[in-house]
Amino acid sequence: MCGIGCFYSLTENSFSSDEVDILRSIHVDLSERGRRGAGIALFSSSAGVKPKVFKTYHDSATLWKDNEKAIKKFLINNPVRCILFHCRLPTSGSEKDPKDIHPIIYNSYFLVHNGCVNDESVFPERKKAGVDTEAILRAIIYHDSTKGGIDHVEDSLSSHISGSMACAMFDTEKEALYIWRDNNPIDYVKTEDGVWFTSNKDYLRHLVGEYLWSGISPGSFPGDTIMKIDRDGKVESRELREHYFRNLSRSGYYGYNYEDWECCIY
Repeated sequence: MCGIGCFYSLTENSFSSDEVDILRSIHVDLSERGRRGAGIALFSSSAGVKPKVFKTYHDSATLWKDNEKAIKKFLINNPVRCILFHCRLPTSGSEKDPKDIHPIIYNSYFLVHNGCVNDESVFPERKKAGVDTEAILRAIIYHDSTKGGIDHVEDSLSSHISGSMACAMFDTEKEALYIWRDNNPIDYVKTEDGVWFTSNKDYLRHLVGEYLWSGISPGSFPGDTIMKIDRDGKVESRELREHYFRNLSRSGYYGYNYEDWECCIY
């Protein structure tokens, strides 16, 4: 059982110091779902600002203790497009290899995942690391489809992926966020600035308390559904087809594009 979370901005504002504190509280609380690895990826809507990624094989409290100054500097000094964060309870891959710690990165896609998938038959010649989550990105990138966008992602998952999952994926080229799940939970809160997603609404209590005056309350993201939010705030959704979840088994594998992002590992 891992924990996932993300924020997608609808305003492109930078964060205040108080908002960084809320993000830290949510991420640290999320470690109840996994303390054997944590990661966070920060994305700006400003052209030329590279994504910044922090990972540790310790828990999220340790990640923030060691990197809070750098995380806060990025979020306060840049307009924010998206934030992905994760707490890991490993089911495959190495506990010490940074490429197996989420977010998992492949080309322009950054992915956080809670669940287990069967990677054995998903373009096996492309395997580059030990974590089963990479199969999701291999399916999306290498699946033969000309549809593009949410239809391509849904078709790739339905055609190749078996297992269980709740996922958040950010595409840096299109600045689009994809959210999908089966029976694994994802809850959300929509604020004036954007949308927050986590594995359980309890982790959003800091945010709900902050915005209680406006009547904001958490909701549950529907099961067997995929949703896309683009940089203009346009929302699309699709139902995931039945054969998307087949028999489950696990194995192990990954590839980075180091030119497009900065990573701090310790």
